[in-house]
Amino acid sequence: MATIINGDSGGTAVTTTTQKVLQVVSVSKSDTYTSSGTTFADITGLAASITPSATTSKIMVIIDVGYSFGSVNNASFNLRALRGATVIAAGDAAGSRDLGFFGHTTATAFYDIYHNVLRTGVSHLDSPSSTSSLTYKVQGVISNGSNTFYINRSVTDTDSDRFVRSSSTITLMEIGA
Repeated sequence: MATIINGDSGGTAVTTTTQKVLQVVSVSKSDTYTSSGTTFADITGLAASITPSATTSKIMVIIDVGYSFGSVNNASFNLRALRGATVIAAGDAAGSRDLGFFGHTTATAFYDIYHNVLRTGVSHLDSPSSTSSLTYKVQGVISNGSNTFYINRSVTDTDSDRFVRSSSTITLMEIGA
């Protein structure tokens, strides 16, 4: 049972409701991915599908990504989440800005990230109003093709016990009444 706190009540729990996690699908990507693509492209292996049991169900999308990117000059690395071809977990469109859940920009070479795997992620409650199979995925892009971004490894990826390889996950939970 979930307790819902209504902000009008001064923080006192005033309403209870029963909601259930009806199913969970989780995909873990443990291999690496590398791209210098200047248009958004799927990150291979970082996608999951779920078939909601009712149109009233919501899907909790939880994404966790290990990344690094090499920047020898001004570059931006962006990530976005999609349900099918629809971008989710993003802000409103504004000008020529990318829609996404994460952006990392450097103006000059930023060598600290060359040796590290950084983490980012997002949680998003989606309302797809569907009982068809839905595929959620992550896409990445880098603004300058002379640079490269990496998933689950550092830029240098040195074979040493001082460097790590990580995993990235996408988890989907159907929430129903």
